[in-house]
Amino acid sequence: MDFNGFVAADFDFFKKKDKFTKEEYDKFRNEVKLHFRKFCYELQKIYHKNTDGVLELDKEFHGFSKKSEEIAAYNLIKDDMRIKFFLNSENVGICLEIKDDNLKDFLTKYKDVIKQFLFSNKHAFIELQNLGKGDKKTRILALDYSEKNYEGFIMESNKSKTLLVGFIYNKNEAIKLGKDITKHIHENYYEISKIKDLMLQNN
Repeated sequence: MDFNGFVAADFDFFKKKDKFTKEEYDKFRNEVKLHFRKFCYELQKIYHKNTDGVLELDKEFHGFSKKSEEIAAYNLIKDDMRIKFFLNSENVGICLEIKDDNLKDFLTKYKDVIKQFLFSNKHAFIELQNLGKGDKKTRILALDYSEKNYEGFIMESNKSKTLLVGFIYNKNEAIKLGKDITKHIHENYYEISKIKDLMLQNN
């Protein structure tokens, strides 16, 4: 099951799915699932080659429905923490997903760690999810970081219980990288693992 990279239709599916006929929807949905599954297998192959270990991923995509804004696979760490590999209409990425009832304290405690993380790679980002009804997701990209932005991010965290810390590659970058996107995401996995290990040690 060789992965040859993502194509424009993989991203466009999420924008066009509501306009498809049932036959078109089923066809393109299956193609997205196939390409993403191949992407996951390739990541597992690279991981095994480098470590002789197994990167355990839930690749069944049970929640991938017509309402889904992304397709994702997960590496579960503990009940409130997992690593997510994802594809949506705009990006391919990997992130550490952290659930916490008090993200304000969490973001304050790990401010220096997160700041260093954002400065480490132009593809790095942090994002708050599950905000109040009508609120947009709050995200800081590496190139947009400032002390003022981060303080505003902390204030917004009162509305959220889910924090994402990770890396994203936009549609054009991902398509241009072809199958090499897996090498980049695999390297990012180790960077995220460092963050994860640090947080686990301090909990």
